[in-house]
Amino acid sequence: MTDEYSTCETALAVLLRTLGTSFFPGDAQRDAGWQVSDDDTVLALGGEYFAIYRPGTCPATPIARGIKEYYWEVLLDLYIRYESYKTSWTKFKAFRAATVTLLDTHQSLGYTKGVRSVVFSSEERPLYFRFTNTPEQARPNFIIQPTKVVIRQQVFYATGDL
Repeated sequence: MTDEYSTCETALAVLLRTLGTSFFPGDAQRDAGWQVSDDDTVLALGGEYFAIYRPGTCPATPIARGIKEYYWEVLLDLYIRYESYKTSWTKFKAFRAATVTLLDTHQSLGYTKGVRSVVFSSEERPLYFRFTNTPEQARPNFIIQPTKVVIRQQVFYATGDL
């Protein structure tokens, strides 16, 4: 059986990497887009912008015999490396706006099978994030906003698979 969630998660990561060099410049030592990852240890490797994703909830609704509609939730944390108050918040707003626009204009995640819509949202406000909280590291390391992307996908099964 196909792992439909992983298919959608991969399509989301591929799409986010298309934000390109404005946010995810290529590096000769790494693949371009390495800052879009399910591995948050990449935060320690440098870079200014990160989109770190994890699985969230996955409610399903039977539509008809052999068809279910899933609402795959991908938890997506947006990170901006902190420089200064004005610069960092300006960069944060630009990065979030570009992410929202990208997802709003690519509702099928690059024509991923069965994907009907993509919704980006956040119930949490952006926060300062520190790796350490010592006097030497009194400044924040990042601005972070936990968000979620809900991907609506209809999945068709052979009737014996349900």
